[in-house]
Amino acid sequence: MKIINLESRLQDQEKFINPLTNFEKTKMVQIQLKKGIGIPEHNANADVLIVVQKGKVEFNVAGERVELAPSTILYMEPKEQHSLLALEDVELLLLRMER
Repeated sequence: MKIINLESRLQDQEKFINPLTNFEKTKMVQIQLKKGIGIPEHNANADVLIVVQKGKVEFNVAGERVELAPSTILYMEPKEQHSLLALEDVELLLLRMER
């Protein structure tokens, strides 16, 4: 058993990226962004799940824009080009699962 505590750091900075844990072929990362802050286009060599915990964020995945809010999950296949922009202060969890 492992308990993972999520930190809120948006009061200290505009962007907070916190690797939380690794297990088998999965990595879990906490990402927090202030409104208007983004992450440029990139891809991952793994399956990716994004779970929004708070706020709204816009993802551009392979040229398609999607808006995510709390309780929504985005799945991306390996090597899908994507970027994101916080529409509000946003907190999300990223699960990166290698095949």
